[in-house]
Amino acid sequence: MPIVNDELWSILVRSGTVRAYPKGSIIYLQDTPCDGLHCIVKGKVKNCLLLPDGSETILTLYQKNTIISEAAAVNNWLHICTAVAQTYVETVLVPPNTVRSIILAYPDLAFVLIESMGMKLRACSAQASELSCRPVRSCLAKLLVTLENYGVEKESGKWFHITHSDLGGMAGTTRPNVTSILNNFARAGLIELKRGKLRIVSYAELDNIARCD
Repeated sequence: MPIVNDELWSILVRSGTVRAYPKGSIIYLQDTPCDGLHCIVKGKVKNCLLLPDGSETILTLYQKNTIISEAAAVNNWLHICTAVAQTYVETVLVPPNTVRSIILAYPDLAFVLIESMGMKLRACSAQASELSCRPVRSCLAKLLVTLENYGVEKESGKWFHITHSDLGGMAGTTRPNVTSILNNFARAGLIELKRGKLRIVSYAELDNIARCD
């Protein structure tokens, strides 16, 4: 995830108002007007695309001390995706005009916003490509070797905190299907599994599956 330095973070959280969201609630909805930049100060958030059939594709996952709704906040655009609270979440909402004023005074913030927007665009592009032409096993292997690009929390540099349901949302498949494939990967010694988290043992073998299936 793009990192906001301590000085900028302090300025942002002092410039907005605190909002609280229970687990499962919508922070903002795709294709609706933006009310500002959200600075996550507590909890976990997922950004997802809502598809015409009512399903969703998870784009990125966010932890505390990161920012979301950056594109809309700068340009008063509509939200390009939906943000959902995965846990109890608190954000500081900074109005668009205030964000622009801060950028003028601290141009480094513009680079953080651009990097964050770029990450979402890369996620959209990668998932569109993967889902359109790859078997689920290959798609999931590719997702595992690139988990850090999606903002998945990593514990002690080894264990990724992510549920099978969220992996299914990112790979465009069901939780039982993900569980079956992950169990096969674990039996083959490619990953280790614990409740709510996993560790990659062989990036090379997973990358080979992603390329060859």
